[in-house]
Amino acid sequence: MGARTKSRAAGKKARKLSPPRLGPRDVFHVGSAGLRSRPMRVFLSALGIAIGIATMIAVVGISSSSQAKLLQELDKLGTNMLVATPGQSMFSGQDTTLPKDAPGMIARIDGVESVGTTGDVKESVRRSENIPKEETGGIAL
Repeated sequence: MGARTKSRAAGKKARKLSPPRLGPRDVFHVGSAGLRSRPMRVFLSALGIAIGIATMIAVVGISSSSQAKLLQELDKLGTNMLVATPGQSMFSGQDTTLPKDAPGMIARIDGVESVGTTGDVKESVRRSENIPKEETGGIAL
């Protein structure tokens, strides 16, 4: 018999085996079985997802309101303020200074409403001339 079985198998074409597949109904049944058997896990998973989504909405909402507040404050300041400061020379890299008549030149530019200047003073203010400069209790400028 063994020889006879071999010859029958050799005569037939060998079929490819395919893995068994679950149908959509079986997949739904197996998936819902886990949900039905552990309802607390389902509840906690849903709660975690809800908390995560709420957190993301809160973070985006806070950053949007902060951005809106910042833009509102910038609008109050106005976009017409320009500050010109000395920089460094392009070629030598040394510090440069603005000319003394720079405020006058800037005031002549069309659309400029007002001009102001500031500067650094390397002195300090004392209550009296009798206080020596070595004492550093003065008001710095």
